[in-house]
Amino acid sequence: MLEVKIITPSKVFLDAPKVEYVQLPGAKGQLGIYPDHADFITTLSEGVVRYKEAGSQKEEALAVGWGYLQIKSGKASLLLDRVASPSDVSADECKKALKDLNEQLDSGELSEEKRNQVNKDIVWQESQLSLLS
Repeated sequence: MLEVKIITPSKVFLDAPKVEYVQLPGAKGQLGIYPDHADFITTLSEGVVRYKEAGSQKEEALAVGWGYLQIKSGKASLLLDRVASPSDVSADECKKALKDLNEQLDSGELSEEKRNQVNKDIVWQESQLSLLS
Protein backbone atom coordinates (compact mmCIF):
# COMPACT_ATOMS: atom_id res chain seq x y z
CA MET A 1 0.00 0.00 0.00
CA LEU A 2 0.90 3.63 -0.44
CA GLU A 3 0.96 6.15 2.41
CA VAL A 4 -0.39 9.60 1.44
CA LYS A 5 0.03 12.86 3.36
CA ILE A 6 -1.40 16.17 2.22
CA ILE A 7 0.07 19.15 4.01
CA THR A 8 -0.90 22.83 3.71
CA PRO A 9 0.75 25.78 5.43
CA SER A 10 -1.88 25.62 8.19
CA LYS A 11 -2.33 21.89 8.84
CA VAL A 12 -1.97 18.27 7.84
CA PHE A 13 -5.09 17.93 5.70
CA LEU A 14 -4.87 14.18 5.07
CA ASP A 15 -2.85 11.39 6.63
CA ALA A 16 -3.91 8.14 4.95
CA PRO A 17 -1.59 5.21 5.74
CA LYS A 18 -3.10 2.69 3.29
CA VAL A 19 -4.00 4.00 -0.15
CA GLU A 20 -4.37 1.87 -3.28
CA TYR A 21 -3.61 4.74 -5.68
CA VAL A 22 -3.59 8.51 -6.04
CA GLN A 23 -4.15 10.56 -9.21
CA LEU A 24 -2.71 14.05 -9.28
CA PRO A 25 -2.61 17.14 -11.52
CA GLY A 26 1.07 17.33 -12.42
CA ALA A 27 2.50 20.51 -13.92
CA LYS A 28 2.90 18.66 -17.25
CA GLY A 29 -0.22 16.46 -17.06
CA GLN A 30 -1.99 13.90 -14.91
CA LEU A 31 0.06 11.56 -12.72
CA GLY A 32 -0.97 8.15 -11.40
CA ILE A 33 0.87 6.89 -8.34
CA TYR A 34 0.58 3.30 -7.12
CA PRO A 35 2.40 1.32 -4.41
CA ASP A 36 6.07 0.64 -5.21
CA HIS A 37 6.30 3.70 -7.48
CA ALA A 38 9.83 4.96 -8.15
CA ASP A 39 11.03 7.77 -5.90
CA PHE A 40 10.86 11.28 -7.37
CA ILE A 41 9.91 14.92 -6.77
CA THR A 42 7.76 17.09 -9.05
CA THR A 43 5.51 20.11 -9.06
CA LEU A 44 1.72 19.99 -9.04
CA SER A 45 -0.82 22.31 -10.63
CA GLU A 46 -4.24 23.44 -9.50
CA GLY A 47 -6.76 20.67 -10.08
CA VAL A 48 -8.28 17.59 -8.48
CA VAL A 49 -6.54 14.83 -6.52
CA ARG A 50 -8.33 11.47 -6.50
CA TYR A 51 -7.42 8.57 -4.26
CA LYS A 52 -8.82 5.32 -2.96
CA GLU A 53 -8.08 4.05 0.52
CA ALA A 54 -7.56 0.32 1.03
CA GLY A 55 -10.80 -1.47 1.82
CA SER A 56 -12.97 1.39 0.57
CA GLN A 57 -15.32 1.07 -2.36
CA LYS A 58 -15.38 4.84 -2.93
CA GLU A 59 -12.85 7.06 -4.63
CA GLU A 60 -12.28 10.33 -2.74
CA ALA A 61 -11.57 13.66 -4.42
CA LEU A 62 -10.05 16.95 -3.24
CA ALA A 63 -9.52 20.26 -5.03
CA VAL A 64 -5.89 21.30 -4.70
CA GLY A 65 -3.79 24.34 -5.39
CA TRP A 66 -0.22 24.57 -6.57
CA GLY A 67 2.46 22.59 -4.77
CA TYR A 68 5.02 19.82 -4.68
CA LEU A 69 4.87 16.02 -4.64
CA GLN A 70 7.55 13.78 -3.20
CA ILE A 71 7.43 10.00 -3.60
CA LYS A 72 9.89 8.22 -1.35
CA SER A 73 9.88 4.66 -0.04
CA GLY A 74 6.16 4.10 -0.58
CA LYS A 75 5.13 7.47 0.84
CA ALA A 76 3.51 10.26 -1.18
CA SER A 77 3.87 13.68 0.44
CA LEU A 78 1.95 16.56 -1.12
CA LEU A 79 2.88 20.06 0.02
CA LEU A 80 0.09 22.32 -1.26
CA ASP A 81 -0.86 25.97 -0.91
CA ARG A 82 -4.59 25.14 -0.58
CA VAL A 83 -6.94 22.17 -0.41
CA ALA A 84 -10.74 21.84 -0.34
CA SER A 85 -12.91 18.80 0.26
CA PRO A 86 -16.45 18.58 -1.14
CA SER A 87 -17.89 19.63 2.23
CA ASP A 88 -15.82 22.85 2.08
CA VAL A 89 -17.26 23.93 -1.27
CA SER A 90 -20.23 26.21 -1.93
CA ALA A 91 -21.45 26.02 -5.54
CA ASP A 92 -22.92 29.53 -5.30
CA GLU A 93 -19.66 31.03 -4.03
CA CYS A 94 -17.61 29.27 -6.74
CA LYS A 95 -19.98 30.40 -9.49
CA LYS A 96 -19.85 34.00 -8.25
CA ALA A 97 -16.05 33.88 -8.05
CA LEU A 98 -15.88 32.45 -11.58
CA LYS A 99 -18.13 35.23 -12.90
CA ASP A 100 -15.94 37.89 -11.24
CA LEU A 101 -12.71 36.27 -12.52
CA ASN A 102 -14.02 35.99 -16.07
CA GLU A 103 -15.07 39.65 -15.96
CA GLN A 104 -11.52 40.55 -14.94
CA LEU A 105 -10.16 38.59 -17.91
CA ASP A 106 -12.68 40.16 -20.28
CA SER A 107 -11.68 43.67 -19.21
CA GLY A 108 -8.37 43.26 -21.04
CA GLU A 109 -6.70 45.51 -18.50
CA LEU A 110 -4.60 42.91 -16.69
CA SER A 111 -0.85 42.63 -16.65
CA GLU A 112 0.52 39.26 -17.77
CA GLU A 113 1.30 38.35 -14.14
CA LYS A 114 -2.22 39.23 -12.98
CA ARG A 115 -3.79 37.39 -15.95
CA ASN A 116 -1.80 34.25 -15.07
CA GLN A 117 -3.01 34.46 -11.46
CA VAL A 118 -6.62 34.95 -12.56
CA ASN A 119 -6.33 31.89 -14.82
CA LYS A 120 -5.00 29.83 -11.89
CA ASP A 121 -7.86 31.07 -9.73
CA ILE A 122 -10.33 30.04 -12.43
CA VAL A 123 -8.90 26.50 -12.44
CA TRP A 124 -9.13 26.48 -8.63
CA GLN A 125 -12.81 27.47 -8.69
CA GLU A 126 -13.60 24.96 -11.46
CA SER A 127 -11.78 22.22 -9.54
CA GLN A 128 -13.87 22.92 -6.47
CA LEU A 129 -17.09 22.87 -8.51
CA SER A 130 -16.13 19.53 -10.07
CA LEU A 131 -16.15 17.98 -6.59
CA LEU A 132 -19.90 18.60 -6.40
CA SER A 133 -20.85 16.82 -9.63
